[in-house]
Amino acid sequence: MQVLQKLESIWARFFNGTDGKSRKSSWVRWRPKMQVVLRYRFYSSSTGPLCSNGCGSLSSKKSLWARVISALHGDGGKIGKKITLTYPCIWLSIVQEIDMLKLQGLDLMSFIKPKLGNRLNTSFWDVPWRGDTAFKELAPRVYTLETLKGITVVAKSSHGGLNQSLHRRPRGGTEQSQLELLQDKIDGCILSNSNDRWSWSLDGVGDFTVSSVRIAIDDYILPKGTTKTRWIKEVPIKINIHAWKVKNDCFPTRFNMYRRGMEIYTILCPLCNSTAESSRHLFFSCKFIRDIMLKINRWWEVDHREVDSYDEWVEWMSSIRLPIKVKKVFEGICYIVWWYIWNWRNMKIFGHETSTKASIFDEVVSWSFHWIRFRSKASFSWIEWFKNPNLI
Repeated sequence: MQVLQKLESIWARFFNGTDGKSRKSSWVRWRPKMQVVLRYRFYSSSTGPLCSNGCGSLSSKKSLWARVISALHGDGGKIGKKITLTYPCIWLSIVQEIDMLKLQGLDLMSFIKPKLGNRLNTSFWDVPWRGDTAFKELAPRVYTLETLKGITVVAKSSHGGLNQSLHRRPRGGTEQSQLELLQDKIDGCILSNSNDRWSWSLDGVGDFTVSSVRIAIDDYILPKGTTKTRWIKEVPIKINIHAWKVKNDCFPTRFNMYRRGMEIYTILCPLCNSTAESSRHLFFSCKFIRDIMLKINRWWEVDHREVDSYDEWVEWMSSIRLPIKVKKVFEGICYIVWWYIWNWRNMKIFGHETSTKASIFDEVVSWSFHWIRFRSKASFSWIEWFKNPNLI
């Protein structure tokens, strides 16, 4: 066995250039690659519009990552273009995801801002270097007269006047007013000695980080509730998480799957077969759960009210007159009911139904006793819990 391991080690070093005691290739410099990859992704993509117009980019096009992207995908890295993936490609997948987020309203490319210095590589017309709007959009009539569309700020300033590179002088009216507007914009501009560069403006630091993008995507995509998340410590964590999903409609109900384009044979509720299965229907307005909640309210001696949504349920909970600690326990009971309703629904759909409708109430009473008894400071027996739980 030792001889075979030795031969395999020699074979690996000879053919693959690897060390037998390491998983890394010995001929590769194994330094942290994350920062290089992130600069590769965003700096290269941000120079795409500049490179496509033939002017200098704000970052070095001679760097390795920029040359690789340009060689594989052309100048600009196909940023902003419609892409159809026909083969696995990490870069094109990144570009495609950026476009998908933009269609949803989150434009990550807008967080890449130019930090201007000597303007040596800054496009006069394409980059918003004086204000938030590019000059070609601020003065489109003057831009049509420009003969050097890709001229830089330094080159334009050295001409001695804005109209030197125009193919004719403005003829008054809109053309003259736009030229005067440009002149007012650039008056008083002082160029520094530092080089032009790109800055990531999302976190205020200037350098791109994965965490800043993740936070931005989460804040934009994840649902934001109008009410604070309610957490009941008397029930297990999984029950609280399940209640949070009820609040934010995070369940793959038939209606939600149909709304997302999935082909399903029916969207009717599997418990009543009368209405589309949405979270509001399944956990609040379905006759199945209303019958169970009627038994729960009778058990707790609470006035019964039929609700149709989570917000109406919260309003009903606030109107119940019970001590604060007891009301939290009752709220936990409602969470447990939602948990059993979802589990029973899944068992019925997938053919693993082991309990009957009549037994769900008994299971809620039984399991709630075990969960709440060992999580609350109150001491009570099974008989006390079953007879009058609001006195514990």
